[in-house]
Amino acid sequence: LSPVLRQELRKFEQYQKQFSFLHDENISTVPELEAFIGKLSMQISELEEERSKTDNKRRRAKTDEETKGYYAEIRGISAQIKPIRDRLKIAKATLETVPKVQQLLDIERNMEAKVLTKKKEEKER
Repeated sequence: LSPVLRQELRKFEQYQKQFSFLHDENISTVPELEAFIGKLSMQISELEEERSKTDNKRRRAKTDEETKGYYAEIRGISAQIKPIRDRLKIAKATLETVPKVQQLLDIERNMEAKVLTKKKEEKER
């Protein structure tokens, strides 16, 4: 595949991910998307805070067994954060895509309106 086609294919795949994300989360407006981004950010902050507290406990652990337990807990929290971060990344990319898509839709609507106007004028002749 040519580099241009590969780039377009990546864009297409990204649009598919964004569409699936919006569909799965039942998001249909920009304010809903922004609220969802805020919710995800809050979840990540809470988990990071919990992980930080657990890490502080790990530093104060008196035995190797305690330390290993805290490390396991930290890994578990990190595992919870990763999918949320992935969803947040897709949500933010979708939010950045909205103005571009809106502009393309506006252009398409203007072109359709011009065609309809032209056809109407031709019928009137």
